Amino acid sequence: MSLPSSLLECDRCFSCGSINKRKSIRICSNYQRSFHLSCVGLTRKASASLVVWNCSYCLSLSALQDSVIHQPNEPSQRDTSEVLRATLLLRQFRKVPLKIPKSVRIPAADALATAIDQALNLNSSLDRDHLFSFATIVLGIPYNKDPTSSVSSILKNNISLFNSSKINATEFF
Repeated sequence: MSLPSSLLECDRCFSCGSINKRKSIRICSNYQRSFHLSCVGLTRKASASLVVWNCSYCLSLSALQDSVIHQPNEPSQRDTSEVLRATLLLRQFRKVPLKIPKSVRIPAADALATAIDQALNLNSSLDRDHLFSFATIVLGIPYNKDPTSSVSSILKNNISLFNSSKINATEFF
């Protein structure tokens, strides 16, 4: 039996086996199988927010199962405007160089990667604030810097302070 030209085999839900053009579908990123959102328990809004989605079969075959289960966001401990004020205050006393010295590029990239990982994995407002302030804190040089200190040594010290847990912004003035 052939399907009408408006219906394609790729529209068949792998879960229930039916083709229903009125139902929204989501395609598994791993094996390109189609699923009705209702069959896999996804809402349209949730589906739209996912860049990558794997069906339960694919998840059971991989270690992805643990990585896609996120804890709900904790209530914000600090107001966003407070973070912006702190960043603006830092920017009044610090400038970010146009070119990062070669000796600092890899340590700065490592610090940024760690901050990104923590912000994504720990999902806390403090870690997001930490990431948000990266450029100003790590790459910032005080306007009144000691003329005997090199830009590289200042930035390396900033990276060390940034990596040493949660930051007190007054350390960077």
